[in-house]
Amino acid sequence: MEDVVKALIELGLTELEAKILVALQKHNNTTAKDLSVTLDVHRQQIYPALNELHKAGLVTERLGRPSQFKTLPIDQIFAILLDRKSKWVSEMEKKTAEITKNFSAILRESSEKVDYAFELITGKERVKSALYEWEQSARTTDSVLKFDPLMRHITEELEVKGIRHRKNIETRIVTDATEAAIKSWPTRRNQKIKFVSYRIPVEMVIYNKERAHMAVYPDRNISAAMEVAVLTSNHPCFVGMLQNYFDVLWEAAKEKPN
Repeated sequence: MEDVVKALIELGLTELEAKILVALQKHNNTTAKDLSVTLDVHRQQIYPALNELHKAGLVTERLGRPSQFKTLPIDQIFAILLDRKSKWVSEMEKKTAEITKNFSAILRESSEKVDYAFELITGKERVKSALYEWEQSARTTDSVLKFDPLMRHITEELEVKGIRHRKNIETRIVTDATEAAIKSWPTRRNQKIKFVSYRIPVEMVIYNKERAHMAVYPDRNISAAMEVAVLTSNHPCFVGMLQNYFDVLWEAAKEKPN
């Protein structure tokens, strides 16, 4: 009988409900008082369990004084509980599939969210580290640069020259330097340079159209390079503003300096 009770519990009944069904299999048309004595359980516990079994269609009640209770054969009970269990499993499959779908969408949305931030990076070593990271992950760069002694000094100090030897980076540069001034600079594959005749007030680079940094040097003396600082952000407004500025310069710039 313990195996029957265990199976009934596994199919969703409480232990008391399972024991009541087993007791009724032995003695149908049994009163709640008799079940209380047989199972050594107070009648206040018997009645709620009988009510649940009655609602499930597993027990019938013959009214009287006292009422008597009767149950179905055990094979029919198992069939009803199995059918109820299979319906529950089917419903849970649908529910969990929907939950999984919604949860996956939430995770996907979370993973697609980008944390936007502005950062002022100061100091030669920190700038060097940031430039290295940005350059190594770059597929394209749009730059507004000066080719003067200060830029050469910064390039050497920050080891950007070595970093820029990476291949297959689409590079566009706008500069106010003369053609003669850039001849001593190493060229890169997929690099295009255009020239403007007026002084450029700001230097900047846009990486993959997703991140940009900007640097302003009020003093172009080489000693100022030790205090290098760049403002960087991946915010679309900041990147878009600098990208638009670059695109205007690029369209107006010439293939050769005046």
